[in-house]
Amino acid sequence: MKHLTILAALALSGCVTATATPQQISGNGDTATRDAVLGWAREPTSVSFRSFRAYDISNGERAVCVDVNARNGFGGFTGFVPMLVNHGPNRAPIIFEGGPAAYECNLLAQGRSARF
Repeated sequence: MKHLTILAALALSGCVTATATPQQISGNGDTATRDAVLGWAREPTSVSFRSFRAYDISNGERAVCVDVNARNGFGGFTGFVPMLVNHGPNRAPIIFEGGPAAYECNLLAQGRSARF
């Protein structure tokens, strides 16, 4: 599985074509992003958020990077993990977590995106 993640990251690194523009977002984040993460969480009442960062991508999507801490399946907290919630026109948000989210959020901070 680790090799698959590395191959996916290498494949995406050659496909960086979209540009990203940072956007202002309130300290509490936006409702659509919070709702997407809470809908994804195993135990929504345990979720904590920090460090919202929003970007408009040149392909018409909006990406929000956020650090999330929540309970896992064993009842313990995961610690803050990077997440990316990608909002696109006429579709449900796509959620990335961990390494893939950190990779894309790094690109977004540099004004680029692996999204086409």
